Amino acid sequence: MENIKINKDMGTIHDFLAGTANSLEARLLDACRQDNEPAAQATLAELLKISRVKYASERVMQDMSKENTIPTYLISPLTIQEAYSVLTKTADEALLFMTGLVIENRKYAVTRLLEFELKRQSVIAAEGEQQAVTRLLIWLHNHDHKLLMTWHSHPGSGANSTTPSAIDMDFHRRLEAGNYPVIGGIVNRQGYVRFFSYKRPFKVSIYGKGMEVADEQHNVFKLDTSHAV
Repeated sequence: MENIKINKDMGTIHDFLAGTANSLEARLLDACRQDNEPAAQATLAELLKISRVKYASERVMQDMSKENTIPTYLISPLTIQEAYSVLTKTADEALLFMTGLVIENRKYAVTRLLEFELKRQSVIAAEGEQQAVTRLLIWLHNHDHKLLMTWHSHPGSGANSTTPSAIDMDFHRRLEAGNYPVIGGIVNRQGYVRFFSYKRPFKVSIYGKGMEVADEQHNVFKLDTSHAV
């Protein structure tokens, strides 16, 4: 709602500047017709100032419009702690989904973990049982909810061990092709968390305490696992 108000205010400012520029253009034309050089020069100077401000307001509106088209995922460290606890119960890789609320267009609050049966599970891989995954996606559709995030664990330590594999990227390529508004999350047992997608642009907004930014460019965070649930 706040973004809508800001957009409306910027639109009002832009309309005012456009109207002022039109009035100044008319005054400049009259001064030229009357061969009133001092008035023409003064009016032209005003018009140039207004035009610069008008151009700046248009750039701000374009940037805001572009910003509002990027999907944003809001998630609490408490929710991530819960996912971390499930995903790191054993030494094997684990997999789960998440859903939540659509707050407004392209803004999602990720709130609920969704577990399902796995077809196979090892230290380096996990794969969902296809029928279980299909049933879960149908259940979400029937309850008018969306698949918002996939989560899985990786072995290893350090931030680099959370880099998505070719299999991870291919899975998200297929999800994005199916028009799911979904991104991925990868955790390791040191508490590093990476958010990723195949090609879908996104932003993650962390609400609350318990996480630190490790690599902003690559959406990597460090989770405080000392109080894992």
